[in-house]
Amino acid sequence: MKEETIQKVSNILNMWNPLGEKSKVIKDLDGYRTEAIDIISIINFMSGDNKIEKAIFLVLEQAFEINPNKEEVSRVAIEIGAVLIDKKYN
Repeated sequence: MKEETIQKVSNILNMWNPLGEKSKVIKDLDGYRTEAIDIISIINFMSGDNKIEKAIFLVLEQAFEINPNKEEVSRVAIEIGAVLIDKKYN
């Protein structure tokens, strides 16, 4: 996993900021870097359609005990997918 890919996915998550105001009080959040690594890592273990969405839901639910907005997850999944496709072909 390339550092550049991790950073791009982390930036997408950070701009979205699914935690909202809660992100200010979570110690060691590190701009969603850990969550970016987790999402990238588990995508290949997901089955069926919408693997990126499933990975995002799983990681955020387990890490923060939140249920993110489905429409927002779908939008972010498209952005992350574009990063991962770009990584695959570059």
